[in-house]
Amino acid sequence: MLLIVSPAKTLDFDYPVPELSVTRPAFAKDAAALIDGLRTLPVEAIRKLMSISPELAALNHARYQDWRPRAPARTTRAALLAFRGDVYLGMRAETFSAEEFAFAQRHLRILSGLYGLLRPLDAIQPYRLEMGTRLANARGRNLYEFWGPRIADALQAQARAAGARELVNLASQEYFRAVAQERLALAVITPVFKESRGGTLKIVSFNAKRARGAMARRHAEDREFQRQARARRDGRLRDSPPPAARRGFEGLRRGRLSLRAGVVLRPGMAVRAMSTLPFSEACERNKDPILEKLRVHFAGATRVLEIGSGTGQHALHFAAALPQLVWQASEVPGQDEAVRARLAAHPLPNVLAPLALDVRGAWPAGPFDAIFSANTLHIMGWDGVRALFSGVGQCLAPGGVLAIYGPFNYGGRYTSDSNAAFDDWLRRRDPASSIRDHEAVDALARAAGLEPVADHAMPANNRLLVWVRAP
Repeated sequence: MLLIVSPAKTLDFDYPVPELSVTRPAFAKDAAALIDGLRTLPVEAIRKLMSISPELAALNHARYQDWRPRAPARTTRAALLAFRGDVYLGMRAETFSAEEFAFAQRHLRILSGLYGLLRPLDAIQPYRLEMGTRLANARGRNLYEFWGPRIADALQAQARAAGARELVNLASQEYFRAVAQERLALAVITPVFKESRGGTLKIVSFNAKRARGAMARRHAEDREFQRQARARRDGRLRDSPPPAARRGFEGLRRGRLSLRAGVVLRPGMAVRAMSTLPFSEACERNKDPILEKLRVHFAGATRVLEIGSGTGQHALHFAAALPQLVWQASEVPGQDEAVRARLAAHPLPNVLAPLALDVRGAWPAGPFDAIFSANTLHIMGWDGVRALFSGVGQCLAPGGVLAIYGPFNYGGRYTSDSNAAFDDWLRRRDPASSIRDHEAVDALARAAGLEPVADHAMPANNRLLVWVRAP
């Protein structure tokens, strides 16, 4: 069995990943030809072609200029670990064992507008080029014409080498359209992941994408399936699947199987329910670096207020690691469902039920020894930022610590191109939100009786700012 997935718009070349021996993409020369064409486009033409912001257009213009047919290792990353969209977050490939990476390298493929077809360990450089982009090229009017039958022919050859007779399509329609199915001598299986909502089965995009990734992960983890795949590849297993498995295949082949937020493990196996708890990859990525700093700054604290607990991931992680703290979660009134659900599913004795807290309204009775907030200042309007520091000044104990995590500007300048692009997205979503200037935020803190004690660099161009209230 060969599985295919789409790439992701989101890339991350900075988060820590296992050291792996990478491979060269099969269509590296074709990718170089596309890059040669993209290099000639000015920023404005890229913006119009891809319908993206000027900042993202400038970022990708620079990427095209920097792209090299044989790039140094420091500028590349294995494809499976470079993409960070919902499918890849559901897959969690950074936790694969060596055996699982090896299996994925044989049985998992990633479709790509630039690279055509990627193996998980193929080294790629940062890029943006969706398959549906109408990029005129030497082979046609768009990328579908550029790739033609090449992707399907490569899939067929690689399936034969892996001993696979089925192609499980976990890709989007935009990307699977690039596969010329008439050239495949494979049974194409396309699962559809649905949830029961009000008695009706519906596709919930976020959960469906995570389920695709989880399905791919399950195949990489399934040792019995791997044993059979090796035997079939080596010619030691030629018999047809058992009746139950055969029925499972047929159900997938005949139509589109509806699954309730679950994962097809393989034909004949049961469906495993996925967690329905809201999940933030940003929290998952930054929780340990933040914890490292909180261990120091909250060492003398016992009672902590968290402003904007979101999914509850930070609250649980920090409270479990720092059991001496009583962690008071909070969230905007009417938006506490996610944190309540997570705390109910994973109760800890030192995490209190979330308070309804609008920073512009009444604050809980203090004093608190420490106050923590992550990724809130750029979401709320400036009036909310002012209200937050005013409230902190009221309920933070003398000698208490305030720690705020998020992106900040310094001297009126962005600290990275990605922050500039993020700020553009924030302002288009809500004109009142934006990345805040460090100097303006520090002035509010000082006015509330706080003195700065630390400014830590954190993952993804974020900072952890720490102040202490005078004793």
